[in-house]
Amino acid sequence: MSHSFNLFAAASLTLAALLPTASSMAETRLGTALPAHTTIPEEAASKPRRKWQPDPEQAAALAMLPKDRESQRQELIRLSRIPLPSYEERVKLDYLMGGIFPDWHPLRENEVFLVNHYRSQGTPTKSELDELITSLKKRMIHLKGGKFMMGDFGPLVFKDKLTLTGNKDSGPAHEVILDGYSIMTGRVTFGEYDLYLRSLGKDLLPEGQIIHPRRPGYVARGVTWADADGYCEWLGALTGKPFAMPTEAQWEYAAREGGKLIAYPMHNWPNLKWQNKYQPDFQSEDHSVDAILPKIQAKAGKPSPFIRPSPPSLNGENRIGMQDVVSSASWEWVADWYQADYYSISPKHNPQGPDRGTERVVRVGSYDLFNTILGRHKVPPDQGQEFRCVLNEAKPWK
Repeated sequence: MSHSFNLFAAASLTLAALLPTASSMAETRLGTALPAHTTIPEEAASKPRRKWQPDPEQAAALAMLPKDRESQRQELIRLSRIPLPSYEERVKLDYLMGGIFPDWHPLRENEVFLVNHYRSQGTPTKSELDELITSLKKRMIHLKGGKFMMGDFGPLVFKDKLTLTGNKDSGPAHEVILDGYSIMTGRVTFGEYDLYLRSLGKDLLPEGQIIHPRRPGYVARGVTWADADGYCEWLGALTGKPFAMPTEAQWEYAAREGGKLIAYPMHNWPNLKWQNKYQPDFQSEDHSVDAILPKIQAKAGKPSPFIRPSPPSLNGENRIGMQDVVSSASWEWVADWYQADYYSISPKHNPQGPDRGTERVVRVGSYDLFNTILGRHKVPPDQGQEFRCVLNEAKPWK
């Protein structure tokens, strides 16, 4: 028995509800697959098939949009470069791409234009890279390192020895000692990741990805383990600093605010009720996780017509400022190979995970009774996930 149940299916359903399916991601609204490095002809959405009168929403959209194509496309590029667009800006961008109009409408060609614009960007300029480094320095959380009990510590704190995860792979709790390091406050965004792709001459919109959620300030999705590792290595080459993927131990130590006995890092949530010292309430009408989370998410703006906004700050942060460790149903890469019994044989000092394997560990924020920051999951390394990097230096980056 456990204080929670590892209903993986429930987590999978939640994740599926938040992410586009593989089939939907392979198509634009024009119904055109987007193979890598392809320039799409703009006449893909051309001739009307019948007489048409706009409905009230379409008429209102047409009234608010620029009338000539050049002005429309200048506005489209401007909106696409806003890191965290408001709800109104997201709606306008969708209107400009013809989202509520028939397939043949001329506005549909604007989406093709924007795809081609993304694909035409060249090597990043020095000012773009300098801006990335300046921004990154402000978004690193330094941890001095130290000793903590890694893994499901439920049997250590509950008299009945029950776990907090219900997952035997997340235990046993074991002592780990980490050297000092710094970790990104949030996961890598498209704006950051695209600089890496452009530096390598890679396509910003490879086959199987769509343009709608690709805002500069939104978390980069669908990144394989190798590409995530490549980005962190590229940061290292760019800055001359030892950037890397976080180990599982480094991720958990930061998520637990420096290794505290925390399974749900929501202690800074206002008016949240706790059922015991380690688990928040999930049932009360006004003081549960489900009651308070929407108020936190509201700060990120209303949902977009196609996909909710996904900035790193969508679900708040823990008390040391680490984002995406609270109420996040999406998985995050760490450096380690997966091995079910690794916690039983893990070295004490700076564990790096097994030497080999077939699946990588992914970690997730606490968001319901079934999923906590103590839980471990596994996926093949060629699956697409989200990620962040660490800086393996004992002193803060200045």
